[in-house]
Amino acid sequence: MIGELLNPKGTHLQGSAFLRSFINHLIKDSILKKCKDVKLFLEYVIDDGRIDIFIDFDNKHGVAIEKKPYAADQELIV
Repeated sequence: MIGELLNPKGTHLQGSAFLRSFINHLIKDSILKKCKDVKLFLEYVIDDGRIDIFIDFDNKHGVAIEKKPYAADQELIV
């Protein structure tokens, strides 16, 4: 659901409004706010797995969002 909201091509038809809002409200670092090329990847593949949601900033910085509801090393909140 988060990936769909952040996706500028999502079914919400709001373009990049949610992605821009996410960046402006949660990422206070001015370096990231000044990036010209921001890309959103859903299920970004890395060498030994994948990242659920990855936001790339100018191919220099990134934000990874992982959803692991049943991981053994965290408390399950029901």
